[in-house]
Amino acid sequence: MSPLTATPSAALVDRQDWVAVVEAQLLGEWRNQEWDQERLLFTGLLDTSVTLAFTCVTPECGEPSRTKESPCYECAQELKSYTGDREAFRRTHRANRSWTGHELQQCLITHDGDRCQRTATNRGLCRSHFSKWQQWQRRGSTFDEYLHDCTDLYARRGTCQVIGCEHEIVTAAHALCGPHDQQFSGHGKMTRSRKRFDEFIVKARPFVRIHQFSLAGMPQGLRAEILYVLQRRDDEGFFVHPTMVRTVIKKCDERNLESLLEITEIEIAGLTRTNTAQRSFLRSARLHLTRLQVRYGYQNPYAGDIWDVAVLGLMASTSRPYLATRGVLDFTEITVAWVKNLVKDWIRHVEPDVVTAGHTIRTAKIASQALLLRTGGHDPTRLRLADMTAVVRDFNLATRPDGLLYSPGTRAQLLNSWRDLIEFGRSTGRMDNVPGDGT
Repeated sequence: MSPLTATPSAALVDRQDWVAVVEAQLLGEWRNQEWDQERLLFTGLLDTSVTLAFTCVTPECGEPSRTKESPCYECAQELKSYTGDREAFRRTHRANRSWTGHELQQCLITHDGDRCQRTATNRGLCRSHFSKWQQWQRRGSTFDEYLHDCTDLYARRGTCQVIGCEHEIVTAAHALCGPHDQQFSGHGKMTRSRKRFDEFIVKARPFVRIHQFSLAGMPQGLRAEILYVLQRRDDEGFFVHPTMVRTVIKKCDERNLESLLEITEIEIAGLTRTNTAQRSFLRSARLHLTRLQVRYGYQNPYAGDIWDVAVLGLMASTSRPYLATRGVLDFTEITVAWVKNLVKDWIRHVEPDVVTAGHTIRTAKIASQALLLRTGGHDPTRLRLADMTAVVRDFNLATRPDGLLYSPGTRAQLLNSWRDLIEFGRSTGRMDNVPGDGT
Protein backbone atom coordinates (compact mmCIF):
# COMPACT_ATOMS: atom_id res chain seq x y z
CA MET A 1 0.00 0.00 0.00
CA SER A 2 1.33 3.42 -0.92
CA PRO A 3 1.68 6.01 1.85
CA LEU A 4 -1.48 7.81 2.94
CA THR A 5 -3.82 6.07 0.51
CA ALA A 6 -7.11 4.35 1.17
CA THR A 7 -7.73 0.63 0.71
CA PRO A 8 -9.48 -0.19 -2.60
CA SER A 9 -12.98 -1.69 -2.46
CA ALA A 10 -13.26 -5.47 -2.40
CA ALA A 11 -14.80 -7.16 -5.44
CA LEU A 12 -18.32 -8.45 -5.00
CA VAL A 13 -19.35 -12.02 -5.78
CA ASP A 14 -22.66 -13.05 -7.32
CA ARG A 15 -25.86 -14.10 -5.58
CA GLN A 16 -25.39 -17.83 -6.18
CA ASP A 17 -21.97 -17.76 -4.55
CA TRP A 18 -23.40 -15.83 -1.58
CA VAL A 19 -26.07 -18.50 -1.00
CA ALA A 20 -23.36 -21.17 -0.99
CA VAL A 21 -21.31 -19.13 1.49
CA VAL A 22 -24.23 -18.78 3.93
CA GLU A 23 -25.23 -22.44 3.65
CA ALA A 24 -21.65 -23.48 4.36
CA GLN A 25 -21.88 -21.74 7.77
CA LEU A 26 -25.02 -23.58 8.90
CA LEU A 27 -24.78 -26.10 11.71
CA GLY A 28 -25.82 -29.59 10.71
CA GLU A 29 -26.87 -30.56 14.24
CA TRP A 30 -28.86 -27.52 15.37
CA ARG A 31 -31.75 -28.06 17.79
CA ASN A 32 -32.52 -31.57 16.58
CA GLN A 33 -35.61 -31.86 18.78
CA GLU A 34 -37.12 -28.71 17.30
CA TRP A 35 -35.76 -28.09 13.79
CA ASP A 36 -36.72 -30.57 11.06
CA GLN A 37 -34.35 -29.88 8.17
CA GLU A 38 -36.15 -32.23 5.77
CA ARG A 39 -39.56 -30.63 6.34
CA LEU A 40 -38.10 -27.13 6.89
CA LEU A 41 -40.27 -26.89 10.00
CA PHE A 42 -39.41 -25.59 13.46
CA THR A 43 -41.60 -26.90 16.31
CA GLY A 44 -40.54 -25.34 19.59
CA LEU A 45 -40.43 -27.32 22.81
CA LEU A 46 -42.80 -25.86 25.39
CA ASP A 47 -41.78 -24.29 28.71
CA THR A 48 -38.02 -24.16 28.06
CA SER A 49 -35.57 -21.31 28.54
CA VAL A 50 -34.49 -21.26 24.89
CA THR A 51 -37.78 -21.05 22.98
CA LEU A 52 -40.61 -18.58 23.54
CA ALA A 53 -43.48 -21.10 23.70
CA PHE A 54 -45.49 -22.21 26.71
CA THR A 55 -48.24 -24.64 27.68
CA CYS A 56 -51.82 -23.34 27.68
CA VAL A 57 -52.99 -22.46 31.18
CA THR A 58 -56.16 -24.54 30.69
CA PRO A 59 -55.20 -27.86 32.36
CA GLU A 60 -57.17 -30.13 30.01
CA CYS A 61 -55.84 -28.35 26.92
CA GLY A 62 -52.08 -28.72 27.06
CA GLU A 63 -51.58 -26.96 23.72
CA PRO A 64 -49.00 -24.23 23.00
CA SER A 65 -49.48 -20.62 24.07
CA ARG A 66 -47.48 -17.55 23.09
CA THR A 67 -47.14 -16.23 26.63
CA LYS A 68 -46.51 -17.86 30.00
CA GLU A 69 -49.49 -18.66 32.25
CA SER A 70 -51.99 -17.64 29.54
CA PRO A 71 -54.56 -19.56 27.47
CA CYS A 72 -53.66 -20.63 23.98
CA TYR A 73 -55.13 -18.69 21.06
CA GLU A 74 -58.01 -21.11 20.51
CA CYS A 75 -58.99 -21.21 24.20
CA ALA A 76 -58.80 -17.43 24.40
CA GLN A 77 -61.07 -17.04 21.38
CA GLU A 78 -63.67 -19.47 22.71
CA LEU A 79 -63.53 -17.91 26.16
CA LYS A 80 -64.66 -14.59 24.66
CA SER A 81 -68.06 -16.04 23.76
CA TYR A 82 -68.35 -18.50 26.68
CA THR A 83 -71.37 -17.72 28.88
CA GLY A 84 -70.89 -20.32 31.62
CA ASP A 85 -68.65 -20.47 34.66
CA ARG A 86 -65.26 -19.16 33.53
CA GLU A 87 -63.39 -20.98 36.26
CA ALA A 88 -64.96 -24.26 35.18
CA PHE A 89 -63.97 -23.43 31.59
CA ARG A 90 -60.37 -22.90 32.60
CA ARG A 91 -60.32 -26.18 34.52
CA THR A 92 -61.94 -28.50 32.00
CA HIS A 93 -62.13 -26.94 28.52
CA ARG A 94 -60.33 -28.33 25.49
CA ALA A 95 -60.49 -26.14 22.42
CA ASN A 96 -61.74 -27.21 19.01
CA ARG A 97 -58.87 -26.75 16.60
CA SER A 98 -60.44 -27.95 13.38
CA TRP A 99 -61.18 -24.38 12.27
CA THR A 100 -57.51 -23.38 12.62
CA GLY A 101 -56.31 -25.85 9.98
CA HIS A 102 -54.31 -27.74 12.62
CA GLU A 103 -56.68 -30.61 13.38
CA LEU A 104 -58.91 -31.77 10.51
CA GLN A 105 -62.08 -33.76 11.21
CA GLN A 106 -62.04 -37.45 10.36
CA CYS A 107 -64.82 -38.98 8.27
CA LEU A 108 -67.85 -40.08 10.36
CA ILE A 109 -68.42 -43.48 8.71
CA THR A 110 -67.74 -46.44 11.03
CA HIS A 111 -68.21 -50.21 10.77
CA ASP A 112 -67.58 -52.93 13.32
CA GLY A 113 -65.62 -50.56 15.54
CA ASP A 114 -63.39 -49.28 12.74
CA ARG A 115 -63.58 -45.82 11.20
CA CYS A 116 -62.89 -44.38 7.77
CA GLN A 117 -59.36 -42.95 7.82
CA ARG A 118 -59.95 -40.15 5.37
CA THR A 119 -60.43 -36.45 6.11
CA ALA A 120 -63.97 -35.08 6.28
CA THR A 121 -64.78 -32.34 3.77
CA ASN A 122 -68.63 -32.15 3.54
CA ARG A 123 -71.16 -32.85 6.29
CA GLY A 124 -68.53 -34.79 8.25
CA LEU A 125 -67.84 -37.13 5.34
CA CYS A 126 -64.76 -37.63 3.20
CA ARG A 127 -65.20 -36.89 -0.50
CA SER A 128 -65.66 -40.53 -1.42
CA HIS A 129 -68.37 -41.09 1.21
CA PHE A 130 -70.05 -37.79 0.39
CA SER A 131 -70.27 -38.84 -3.26
CA LYS A 132 -71.85 -42.15 -2.16
CA TRP A 133 -74.24 -40.31 0.15
CA GLN A 134 -75.53 -38.31 -2.83
CA GLN A 135 -76.30 -41.60 -4.60
CA TRP A 136 -78.14 -42.94 -1.51
CA GLN A 137 -80.03 -39.67 -1.21
CA ARG A 138 -81.30 -39.96 -4.79
CA ARG A 139 -82.62 -43.43 -3.87
CA GLY A 140 -84.58 -41.91 -0.97
CA SER A 141 -82.34 -42.68 2.02
CA THR A 142 -81.96 -40.25 4.91
CA PHE A 143 -78.58 -39.08 6.12
CA ASP A 144 -78.94 -41.02 9.41
CA GLU A 145 -79.78 -44.19 7.48
CA TYR A 146 -76.70 -43.71 5.36
CA LEU A 147 -74.45 -43.25 8.40
CA HIS A 148 -75.88 -46.41 9.97
CA ASP A 149 -75.92 -48.67 6.91
CA CYS A 150 -72.83 -47.68 4.96
CA THR A 151 -70.09 -50.30 5.54
CA ASP A 152 -67.40 -49.18 3.11
CA LEU A 153 -64.27 -47.85 4.84
CA TYR A 154 -61.33 -46.19 3.12
CA ALA A 155 -57.66 -46.09 4.04
CA ARG A 156 -55.90 -42.78 4.38
CA ARG A 157 -54.45 -41.39 1.19
CA GLY A 158 -50.96 -39.98 0.88
CA THR A 159 -49.69 -36.78 2.48
CA CYS A 160 -50.17 -33.31 1.02
CA GLN A 161 -47.21 -32.36 -1.15
CA VAL A 162 -46.73 -28.97 0.48
CA ILE A 163 -43.41 -29.28 2.34
CA GLY A 164 -44.00 -29.74 6.06
CA CYS A 165 -47.77 -30.38 5.80
CA GLU A 166 -48.95 -33.67 7.34
CA HIS A 167 -52.60 -33.56 6.28
CA GLU A 168 -54.11 -36.15 3.97
CA ILE A 169 -54.51 -35.56 0.25
CA VAL A 170 -58.12 -34.80 -0.71
CA THR A 171 -57.57 -33.76 -4.34
CA ALA A 172 -55.96 -36.38 -6.54
CA ALA A 173 -55.35 -33.89 -9.35
CA HIS A 174 -52.91 -31.77 -7.37
CA ALA A 175 -52.18 -33.97 -4.32
CA LEU A 176 -53.20 -31.28 -1.83
CA CYS A 177 -54.96 -31.45 1.53
CA GLY A 178 -58.28 -29.69 2.04
CA PRO A 179 -56.92 -26.41 3.48
CA HIS A 180 -54.22 -26.11 0.83
CA ASP A 181 -56.66 -27.01 -1.92
CA GLN A 182 -58.90 -24.16 -0.75
CA GLN A 183 -55.89 -21.86 -0.61
CA PHE A 184 -54.89 -22.87 -4.13
CA SER A 185 -58.42 -22.48 -5.48
CA GLY A 186 -58.26 -18.77 -4.84
CA HIS A 187 -61.05 -17.12 -6.79
CA GLY A 188 -62.47 -20.21 -8.47
CA LYS A 189 -61.72 -23.08 -10.83
CA MET A 190 -60.75 -20.75 -13.66
CA THR A 191 -57.51 -20.10 -11.79
CA ARG A 192 -56.59 -23.78 -11.33
CA SER A 193 -54.16 -23.99 -14.27
CA ARG A 194 -50.96 -26.02 -14.20
CA LYS A 195 -48.89 -22.86 -14.41
CA ARG A 196 -50.67 -21.35 -11.42
CA PHE A 197 -50.26 -24.60 -9.47
CA ASP A 198 -46.51 -24.62 -10.13
CA GLU A 199 -46.35 -21.03 -8.85
CA PHE A 200 -48.44 -21.95 -5.81
CA ILE A 201 -46.52 -25.06 -4.74
CA VAL A 202 -43.16 -23.26 -4.85
CA LYS A 203 -44.36 -20.71 -2.27
CA ALA A 204 -46.79 -22.83 -0.22
CA ARG A 205 -46.20 -23.48 3.47
CA PRO A 206 -47.91 -25.72 6.02
CA PHE A 207 -50.40 -24.27 8.49
CA VAL A 208 -48.45 -23.83 11.70
CA ARG A 209 -49.14 -23.29 15.39
CA ILE A 210 -47.96 -20.63 17.82
CA HIS A 211 -44.77 -22.59 18.60
CA GLN A 212 -43.90 -23.29 14.97
CA PHE A 213 -42.60 -21.62 11.85
CA SER A 214 -41.87 -22.96 8.38
CA LEU A 215 -39.06 -21.91 6.08
CA ALA A 216 -40.62 -23.62 3.07
CA GLY A 217 -41.82 -21.60 0.10
CA MET A 218 -39.10 -18.95 0.12
CA PRO A 219 -35.92 -18.22 -1.84
CA GLN A 220 -33.08 -20.57 -0.95
CA GLY A 221 -30.77 -17.74 0.04
CA LEU A 222 -33.31 -16.05 2.29
CA ARG A 223 -34.01 -19.35 4.07
CA ALA A 224 -30.29 -19.89 4.64
CA GLU A 225 -29.92 -16.34 6.00
CA ILE A 226 -32.76 -16.74 8.49
CA LEU A 227 -31.32 -20.04 9.74
CA TYR A 228 -27.83 -18.55 9.97
CA VAL A 229 -29.05 -15.59 12.03
CA LEU A 230 -31.08 -17.86 14.32
CA GLN A 231 -28.04 -20.04 14.94
CA ARG A 232 -25.77 -17.05 15.64
CA ARG A 233 -28.33 -15.60 18.05
CA ASP A 234 -28.59 -19.01 19.70
CA ASP A 235 -24.84 -18.86 20.36
CA GLU A 236 -25.33 -15.40 21.91
CA GLY A 237 -28.01 -16.62 24.32
CA PHE A 238 -31.15 -15.27 22.60
CA PHE A 239 -34.23 -17.50 22.68
CA VAL A 240 -36.06 -18.46 19.50
CA HIS A 241 -39.31 -16.51 19.12
CA PRO A 242 -41.50 -18.45 16.62
CA THR A 243 -44.17 -15.73 16.36
CA MET A 244 -41.56 -13.09 15.60
CA VAL A 245 -39.91 -15.29 12.97
CA ARG A 246 -43.28 -15.76 11.26
CA THR A 247 -43.74 -11.98 11.25
CA VAL A 248 -40.34 -11.49 9.60
CA ILE A 249 -41.18 -14.16 7.01
CA LYS A 250 -44.49 -12.41 6.26
CA LYS A 251 -42.65 -9.11 5.81
CA CYS A 252 -40.27 -10.77 3.36
CA ASP A 253 -43.17 -12.35 1.46
CA GLU A 254 -45.04 -9.06 1.13
CA ARG A 255 -42.01 -7.35 -0.39
CA ASN A 256 -40.68 -10.35 -2.36
CA LEU A 257 -37.33 -9.99 -0.64
CA GLU A 258 -34.36 -12.13 -1.63
CA SER A 259 -32.25 -11.20 1.40
CA LEU A 260 -32.68 -9.88 4.95
CA LEU A 261 -30.10 -7.23 4.08
CA GLU A 262 -32.69 -5.57 1.84
CA ILE A 263 -34.39 -4.37 5.04
CA THR A 264 -32.62 -1.10 5.83
CA GLU A 265 -31.52 0.25 9.20
CA ILE A 266 -33.95 3.15 8.73
CA GLU A 267 -36.84 0.68 8.43
CA ILE A 268 -35.62 -1.25 11.48
CA ALA A 269 -35.27 1.91 13.57
CA GLY A 270 -38.82 2.88 12.59
CA LEU A 271 -40.35 -0.22 14.19
CA THR A 272 -42.50 0.57 17.23
CA ARG A 273 -41.84 -0.58 20.79
CA THR A 274 -44.30 -3.43 20.33
CA ASN A 275 -41.91 -4.81 17.69
CA THR A 276 -38.84 -4.93 19.94
CA ALA A 277 -38.19 -8.63 19.26
CA GLN A 278 -38.45 -8.09 15.51
CA ARG A 279 -36.13 -5.08 15.67
CA SER A 280 -33.58 -7.09 17.67
CA PHE A 281 -33.66 -9.96 15.17
CA LEU A 282 -33.33 -7.72 12.10
CA ARG A 283 -30.44 -5.80 13.63
CA SER A 284 -28.72 -9.08 14.42
CA ALA A 285 -29.34 -10.12 10.82
CA ARG A 286 -27.70 -6.99 9.43
CA LEU A 287 -24.77 -7.39 11.81
CA HIS A 288 -24.02 -11.09 11.28
CA LEU A 289 -24.74 -11.16 7.54
CA THR A 290 -22.67 -8.04 6.87
CA ARG A 291 -19.77 -9.44 8.89
CA LEU A 292 -20.04 -12.61 6.81
CA GLN A 293 -20.00 -10.57 3.61
CA VAL A 294 -16.90 -8.75 4.78
CA ARG A 295 -15.19 -12.03 5.62
CA TYR A 296 -15.84 -13.44 2.14
CA GLY A 297 -15.16 -10.30 0.14
CA TYR A 298 -18.69 -9.10 -0.49
CA GLN A 299 -18.07 -5.77 1.19
CA ASN A 300 -15.12 -3.59 2.03
CA PRO A 301 -15.85 -2.28 5.54
CA TYR A 302 -13.28 0.47 5.01
CA ALA A 303 -14.84 1.92 1.87
CA GLY A 304 -16.20 5.46 1.98
CA ASP A 305 -16.10 7.96 4.82
CA ILE A 306 -18.64 6.34 7.16
CA TRP A 307 -17.67 3.01 8.72
CA ASP A 308 -19.98 0.70 10.64
CA VAL A 309 -18.29 -0.11 13.97
CA ALA A 310 -20.26 -3.34 14.39
CA VAL A 311 -18.96 -4.65 11.08
CA LEU A 312 -15.41 -3.62 11.99
CA GLY A 313 -15.64 -5.70 15.17
CA LEU A 314 -14.33 -2.94 17.47
CA MET A 315 -14.73 -3.03 21.24
CA ALA A 316 -17.19 -0.52 22.69
CA SER A 317 -14.66 1.10 25.06
CA THR A 318 -11.94 0.23 27.56
CA SER A 319 -14.57 0.07 30.32
CA ARG A 320 -16.99 -1.97 28.18
CA PRO A 321 -14.85 -4.78 26.74
CA TYR A 322 -17.39 -6.26 24.35
CA LEU A 323 -17.98 -5.85 20.64
CA ALA A 324 -19.95 -2.77 19.66
CA THR A 325 -23.22 -3.61 17.91
CA ARG A 326 -24.26 -0.14 16.71
CA GLY A 327 -22.71 3.13 15.65
CA VAL A 328 -20.48 4.58 12.94
CA LEU A 329 -17.13 6.28 12.55
CA ASP A 330 -17.67 9.43 10.48
CA PHE A 331 -14.66 10.84 8.61
CA THR A 332 -16.62 13.30 6.46
CA GLU A 333 -15.58 16.37 8.44
CA ILE A 334 -11.86 15.63 8.18
CA THR A 335 -11.23 18.01 5.28
CA VAL A 336 -7.52 17.40 4.59
CA ALA A 337 -7.11 14.23 2.53
CA TRP A 338 -3.75 13.07 3.89
CA VAL A 339 -4.94 13.46 7.48
CA LYS A 340 -8.13 11.53 6.71
CA ASN A 341 -6.19 8.68 5.11
CA LEU A 342 -3.73 8.63 8.02
CA VAL A 343 -6.55 8.28 10.56
CA LYS A 344 -8.22 5.55 8.50
CA ASP A 345 -4.95 3.62 8.22
CA TRP A 346 -4.37 3.99 11.96
CA ILE A 347 -7.83 2.59 12.81
CA ARG A 348 -7.39 -0.28 10.36
CA HIS A 349 -4.07 -1.33 11.87
CA VAL A 350 -4.49 -0.48 15.55
CA GLU A 351 -8.18 -1.47 15.87
CA PRO A 352 -8.87 0.80 18.85
CA ASP A 353 -12.11 0.73 20.80
CA VAL A 354 -14.96 2.89 19.48
CA VAL A 355 -14.52 5.66 22.06
CA THR A 356 -10.79 5.99 21.33
CA ALA A 357 -11.40 5.92 17.58
CA GLY A 358 -14.04 8.64 17.91
CA HIS A 359 -11.69 10.81 19.95
CA THR A 360 -8.92 10.38 17.37
CA ILE A 361 -11.29 11.37 14.56
CA ARG A 362 -12.20 14.51 16.51
CA THR A 363 -8.47 15.24 16.89
CA ALA A 364 -7.97 14.85 13.14
CA LYS A 365 -10.92 17.13 12.42
CA ILE A 366 -9.42 19.95 14.54
CA ALA A 367 -6.00 19.41 12.95
CA SER A 368 -7.53 19.57 9.46
CA GLN A 369 -9.24 22.85 10.23
CA ALA A 370 -5.90 24.30 11.29
CA LEU A 371 -4.00 22.92 8.27
CA LEU A 372 -6.53 24.24 5.77
CA LEU A 373 -5.50 27.76 6.71
CA ARG A 374 -1.83 26.99 6.06
CA THR A 375 -0.20 27.31 2.65
CA GLY A 376 1.11 23.74 2.57
CA GLY A 377 -1.33 22.14 4.98
CA HIS A 378 -3.10 20.12 2.32
CA ASP A 379 0.17 18.73 0.89
CA PRO A 380 2.25 16.56 3.28
CA THR A 381 5.40 17.13 1.16
CA ARG A 382 5.27 20.87 1.97
CA LEU A 383 4.66 20.63 5.75
CA ARG A 384 6.82 22.76 8.01
CA LEU A 385 7.28 23.10 11.76
CA ALA A 386 5.07 26.21 11.69
CA ASP A 387 2.19 24.11 10.33
CA MET A 388 2.43 21.71 13.27
CA THR A 389 2.67 24.65 15.65
CA ALA A 390 -0.63 25.95 14.25
CA VAL A 391 -2.22 22.54 14.87
CA VAL A 392 -1.07 22.52 18.50
CA ARG A 393 -2.37 26.07 18.95
CA ASP A 394 -5.81 25.02 17.73
CA PHE A 395 -5.80 22.10 20.17
CA ASN A 396 -5.22 24.56 23.01
CA LEU A 397 -8.10 26.72 21.77
CA ALA A 398 -10.51 23.85 20.97
CA THR A 399 -14.05 24.33 22.28
CA ARG A 400 -17.00 22.12 23.05
CA PRO A 401 -20.24 22.37 21.04
CA ASP A 402 -21.55 24.91 23.58
CA GLY A 403 -18.59 27.23 22.88
CA LEU A 404 -16.68 26.64 26.11
CA LEU A 405 -13.04 25.52 26.08
CA TYR A 406 -12.38 21.84 26.50
CA SER A 407 -10.90 20.96 29.90
CA PRO A 408 -7.10 20.97 30.18
CA GLY A 409 -7.16 17.18 30.35
CA THR A 410 -9.16 16.88 27.13
CA ARG A 411 -6.90 19.35 25.31
CA ALA A 412 -3.85 17.39 26.46
CA GLN A 413 -5.51 14.23 25.17
CA LEU A 414 -6.03 15.87 21.76
CA LEU A 415 -2.32 16.64 21.57
CA ASN A 416 -1.37 13.09 22.62
CA SER A 417 -3.70 11.60 20.00
CA TRP A 418 -2.13 13.77 17.32
CA ARG A 419 1.35 12.71 18.38
CA ASP A 420 0.26 9.06 18.23
CA LEU A 421 -1.03 9.56 14.69
CA ILE A 422 2.18 11.23 13.52
CA GLU A 423 4.31 8.56 15.18
CA PHE A 424 2.21 5.85 13.52
CA GLY A 425 2.72 7.52 10.14
CA ARG A 426 6.48 7.74 10.64
CA SER A 427 6.93 4.19 11.97
CA THR A 428 4.94 2.62 9.13
CA GLY A 429 6.50 4.68 6.33
CA ARG A 430 3.30 6.54 5.56
CA MET A 431 4.98 9.89 6.17
CA ASP A 432 8.35 9.22 4.52
CA ASN A 433 7.65 11.99 2.04
CA VAL A 434 7.09 14.58 4.80
CA PRO A 435 10.04 16.95 5.44
CA GLY A 436 11.86 16.33 8.73
CA ASP A 437 10.87 19.60 10.37
CA GLY A 438 7.22 18.93 9.51
CA THR A 439 7.01 16.03 11.94
